[in-house]
Amino acid sequence: MTEDIGFADSISTFRMLPPQFINIVAIGLPPLEILLGLMLITGWKARAASLAVAGLSIVFGIALGQALIRGLVVDCGCFGSGEPSTLKTWASFGRACLLLAGSFWVCRNARG
Repeated sequence: MTEDIGFADSISTFRMLPPQFINIVAIGLPPLEILLGLMLITGWKARAASLAVAGLSIVFGIALGQALIRGLVVDCGCFGSGEPSTLKTWASFGRACLLLAGSFWVCRNARG
């Protein structure tokens, strides 16, 4: 429960969502990411899962990009919470770009 609160705090630092949606996203996003990861690992509906991961990566990249443009120092909360910094925000942006590229590769090469 404490992790959900910490993740919700991380989401709120982006200043993109109305307050009533922050907890919904904080509770719903991790299980969705786990489900998509399992789908990719097992190969079940890999093309659909990779497109969903691409969509999440695009949204995350936009969130990070707008934070960088606005001069916000955010902690994405991806690997636990920590002290936010501009360098960590750029690193998270880079990871989002790599995930996007990887998801397109999986989509292109998935069978079925």
